[in-house]
Amino acid sequence: VTAGWRPNPNCSDPAAWGGPWGKPCGHNEVALFSLRPGAPLEVLNTRCCSRDAPAPGNEGFDGCLEFLSLQARRLGRPLTVWDTESFIWMDAKGKVETVPKHQLVSLPVNHLRFLLTNMRHYTIWADGMINPKIIIEIILFILKEMLSDNKDGLYFAALCSNTVKTRCMINDDGTKACEGLPTISTQPKTIVVARNLTKHIFSFLCSPF
Repeated sequence: VTAGWRPNPNCSDPAAWGGPWGKPCGHNEVALFSLRPGAPLEVLNTRCCSRDAPAPGNEGFDGCLEFLSLQARRLGRPLTVWDTESFIWMDAKGKVETVPKHQLVSLPVNHLRFLLTNMRHYTIWADGMINPKIIIEIILFILKEMLSDNKDGLYFAALCSNTVKTRCMINDDGTKACEGLPTISTQPKTIVVARNLTKHIFSFLCSPF
């Protein structure tokens, strides 16, 4: 179902689409979406083309970004795609938001590794329905708390010392519950942030420094 998508109707030869490192086989994200409709996508070797930044030979036509935006609107649910340049998210109405990856390159390598490992886990766990901007904000807050000397920091350090995935949730009365961990009296501020921003239960999958 194309949902009104209008790409270039003519077949482009591989050279016109950027050669062996370009898009010789067409619109990558369209093919990936067709295999697993609605699933979060990660494209490792190219960017998501669009009308504003078209693939070679597709100038003036809809690209992959327009296709995914239309699909989000058709399905009535958000979609997430990562490409080589950005973390991209479409809301249920098809509105597109991006977080350019270059904004994160100033982070230390071990912090960036922690962020990306957990971003990937969060995104898959939430089925791509949470804005990457929110996920980044929460994970960086968690990292800050882990590196601090307060009780919350010690809590998250203990949380991440586990070798298995640990799930935390906020109850209706504001109390916290975490599988596999003892109850502590201090309610981590990060959990409050997660509750206010997403209204979801979050899982933490931590990587060693």
